[in-house]
Amino acid sequence: MMATSQREICDTCKRESGQVTCKGCSKTYCLNHFNEHRQQLETQFDDIEVNRDVFRQNLTESIAHPENHILIRQVNQWENESYDKIKQVAAEARHMLTQYMKRVTTQLETKLQTVTAELRASRNKNEFNELDLAEWKTTLTNMKDELQDFPTVKVIKRTKSFISHIDVVINGNIFTTI
Repeated sequence: MMATSQREICDTCKRESGQVTCKGCSKTYCLNHFNEHRQQLETQFDDIEVNRDVFRQNLTESIAHPENHILIRQVNQWENESYDKIKQVAAEARHMLTQYMKRVTTQLETKLQTVTAELRASRNKNEFNELDLAEWKTTLTNMKDELQDFPTVKVIKRTKSFISHIDVVINGNIFTTI
């Protein structure tokens, strides 16, 4: 009896014409389908090179412009939001102080008109003494102090902040920012 060689079956066309086995996928192909398989591998290889080139471009961009990184943008956003909160609170504080100062200056204007009327009347009549002078001097000094210092008003900086604090965590280590 004559020995027959058994041919392998092509994994693509399923004919007994398989001649080449791919070491990567361990499939057997006829010559035509092996060439197609190699072309598919070439296409995949090209795709990987394109992906590498895109990554290189992104990496170069990241090195050249680290301020565009999403983490830096998050810090910038926090800064802007905090700044907006500060502006809002400062505007409210200025408004409250301005309203209070208007009330006080209106009251001081009324007191000044009263003192002015008293001074004119006393000068016209030529009726004043040391006690009157001391009283007017004290009144004017108190009014001056009230205008400059507003003794019933204080601006207090609190130690607990209303602005959220941020920390940077790198590899599980917290780097506190102040």
